[in-house]
Amino acid sequence: MGEFHETRWQTPLAWLIFSVIATIGANLPLFPAARAPLFIVAILAAGYALFRVISPRVVIKIDANNLWMSGVRPGWWKFVQFSRPLALRNQDVLEIKLGRIRGNSGLSSALPPLGEPSRGALFQRFLWVRYLAANGTQEFYYPDLGNIHDARGLIEILKQNFGNRVTVFD
Repeated sequence: MGEFHETRWQTPLAWLIFSVIATIGANLPLFPAARAPLFIVAILAAGYALFRVISPRVVIKIDANNLWMSGVRPGWWKFVQFSRPLALRNQDVLEIKLGRIRGNSGLSSALPPLGEPSRGALFQRFLWVRYLAANGTQEFYYPDLGNIHDARGLIEILKQNFGNRVTVFD
C-alpha cells in the first residue's frame, strides 16, 4: 500500500554539519595527534550524508495486513539506543498518534508524552504507536513526523487502514 522514506535533506544535513565540524577540528593546532582520525571521521560522515541523499531510509511501510516502522522505544534510554525496525500485524495496533502530541501536566501546561526526554520534544511532531505485544501493551515511535517525505499521504493511508485508532494532533 505505501512505503514512506525520510526526506532527502534533514538527515544528510546533520551529517554534513558534523563533517564540517570534524574538518574544522582537524585543522585546529590544539591536538595534532587527532588530525588524521578527525579527517577520517569527516570523510566518513560526508560519505554517509551522500549515501542518505541517494538512498533515504524507509521509515514506515504499510500493507493490507502489516505495519513495519523504524523508531525507538520511549524512555531515557533513547539517548543510547539506535533506531530499529518493528514489524506489527495491523490487528495488534491499538492506537496511532501523529503530530504535536501533548498531555495535560496538571500545571495548566501541555507537555510531550511521558517517556520522551529530549528538550526539543515541545516542538517535535511524533509518529507514536501503541500496540499489543506478548508481554502486554508497548509503545514505539518515530521522533520527527516532519522528516517523513509525504507525511500527509502517510496520515491518509493510516486513517484508511486503522480508522478511529488514528489520532492527528496539530
